[in-house]
Amino acid sequence: MPAVSPTLLAVLTIGVVALILGILIEFTQNRYSGRDDPIISRINEGVSTERLRENLKFLSSEPHLVGSNRDKELADYIRDRFVEYGLDRAYLVPYNVLLSYSNTSHPNKVSIFDARSGRVLFESKHREENETIFPNIVDSYNSFAPKADVIGEPNYAKIDLKGKICIVRYGKIFRGNKCENAAQRGCVAVILYSDPLEIAREGTQQENVYPNSWWMNGKAMQRGNLRTSMGDALTQGFPALVDGAFQYGINDIELPKIPTQPIGYEDMYAILNLMGGLPVPNTTAFRDWNGGLNITYRLGPGFGSANAEKKLRVVVNNVMQTKIIYNVIGILEGSVEADRYVILGNHRDAWGLGAMDASSGTTALLEVSRLFGGFHRDSQWRPRRTLVFASWSGEELGLIGSTEWVEEHIHLLSQKAVAYINVDTCIMGPNLNPDASPSLMEILREVTEYIPFRNNTLLNAWTEYQEYISGELDKPKIKTLGSGTDHAPFAFFAGIPAINIEFTFDKKKYPISGSYPAYHTAYETFDLVDKFIDPEFSLHKTCSQLIGVLLHAISGSTLMPFKINELANRVQTDYENMWRRDRNEDQFVSKSDFINGEFKPLIDMLEKSIENFVIAAKDWDSKMRDLDLNNPFLVRQVNDVMLAVERAFITPEGLHQRPEIRNLLYAPFKYNKYSTVVFPGMLDLMKTISNTQRADTLKVPQFNQTLRRHISDIAIALRSATNLLNTSPL
Repeated sequence: MPAVSPTLLAVLTIGVVALILGILIEFTQNRYSGRDDPIISRINEGVSTERLRENLKFLSSEPHLVGSNRDKELADYIRDRFVEYGLDRAYLVPYNVLLSYSNTSHPNKVSIFDARSGRVLFESKHREENETIFPNIVDSYNSFAPKADVIGEPNYAKIDLKGKICIVRYGKIFRGNKCENAAQRGCVAVILYSDPLEIAREGTQQENVYPNSWWMNGKAMQRGNLRTSMGDALTQGFPALVDGAFQYGINDIELPKIPTQPIGYEDMYAILNLMGGLPVPNTTAFRDWNGGLNITYRLGPGFGSANAEKKLRVVVNNVMQTKIIYNVIGILEGSVEADRYVILGNHRDAWGLGAMDASSGTTALLEVSRLFGGFHRDSQWRPRRTLVFASWSGEELGLIGSTEWVEEHIHLLSQKAVAYINVDTCIMGPNLNPDASPSLMEILREVTEYIPFRNNTLLNAWTEYQEYISGELDKPKIKTLGSGTDHAPFAFFAGIPAINIEFTFDKKKYPISGSYPAYHTAYETFDLVDKFIDPEFSLHKTCSQLIGVLLHAISGSTLMPFKINELANRVQTDYENMWRRDRNEDQFVSKSDFINGEFKPLIDMLEKSIENFVIAAKDWDSKMRDLDLNNPFLVRQVNDVMLAVERAFITPEGLHQRPEIRNLLYAPFKYNKYSTVVFPGMLDLMKTISNTQRADTLKVPQFNQTLRRHISDIAIALRSATNLLNTSPL
């Protein structure tokens, strides 16, 4: 072994001592508390409504679909702002990915024609018509819908779908799942539309719709992605690097099977008004199938007898291209735990002008990065842990940019990432409506107490809103982290706990099952936000304050602010509620079938594992209250354990037939991407078995074996997490 020089040895010794002293100084601080924290005061006072307004007006001034020139211009702009604001560094990260676009020379159309003469009697519009809309607005289309020209009879029913063009309303479940279900049941094409019951509840007259209201006129069309998996379709499971990474061929990947086209309710009226068949029955099975158009909704199939010679035609001319897209990453290094990362992300791309989805979040991202960069630039302040600010591209076509970045850095993130905070559509209304990983729910509740809101605190307003909605006066209940936006690859692929921040409209006053009325339409403009959603930009300010304080709380606390006890209790409660689902609606196998059959030993093992995890988590939280914060190495060890508990539920191979979903504990349900469930792989397989029993009983034993293995995997993961929490796991 070569000798170590005295100079080098001295340098190393000084470095180690300095590191330990720095850790000791930082770790002697109390656990995180927002009271009397000067950074929180500076965040609350520093957010500028004028800057937020200026940012949003600029960001939503032109369409910026993923892969467009404007998308790249905004990437450059955001990188430059990160540098200007005082972050340590900022840079673009390119990926070469598969995208789907409408064919602007041959736009998609839905038409009615006379089968005898061939004369076209009606043709749908392919974009909204309004002189206030930017002239280059994106045509209405559903990304990754295949190119096709289909003629058939319309059907607005649950039966007799084979060979029909199926009419489907937006709402309740993910559009991609709707179209997947339609293809499996024999539909040859799908026409999607938003009914006035969802987007024009106060009437379709001009005075009641945009530009005179936040409700939508009959020309509004909701664009949207159809793929049910996330990330680049050609590089599932690995990053789409630009310097020659392997890509699957188009014929080797799963893409939507049948042509699909969204239209406005004005055009849908022309189709539904001619429909034949029975009227929609007033039964539970057809609950919400009637809508807000001034017609009798009929099931079909086909047009009525007076219009029997008419046929429906769907022409989709979508094109797919591989293009380079760009994420933007900004870094502010931590002062003590620089190797631990807290990430704040928002997607930049939009289906049109995107003033709400997601430029309302982008403007908040910029404002928060300005504040933190300014704290560092003006006083050399640094966060305890490293902050990562991320602007993703490609979210609207399947969470592409964020997923590729997580795939590229999966090993680093799995070891070093503390939490991910997502802000997509920051503002839809005045009411806080977040979702979160269970271990981060308590810190989310806590920081809302430090945010001023309408002469009170955000916590009080949030509590009052929940009482108004549910009638329960208690600490705010937080939904388990959902899907459909960029936290998904962090939480469901990498096992990184996450929080998604949004403010929504009054759900009791407007009980619509979908998103806000202008969602993914050309009318999602700055004018809409400025007139009807947040004229004073006070809600944008509150959203920015919340994100900033939350970022500071998670990055600055001595102990990582995880509540393992809340995670364990939520798992136990959600598991118990899992068996109370509507069996007729969900078509799951009942618990009694498991208890009385071959699954009983595994269910017993699973329930015992849940029970032990709950006990261990309760003991862990008790120990944390007495932890010696003056021992930096003990605190580091405790933080390491809490990170490891979250990762204990990641299975490398992914769920059955869903390799991009690796979280055994919580993830979206396979049959509804918008619905997050406990033990998702278990519920996926239960639903699959139920479906298979009606279609192909020979496959049931194989699925049963897969389910038995999966239940065992969940139980083992719970035991691993329990062992991590015990002081002497071996």
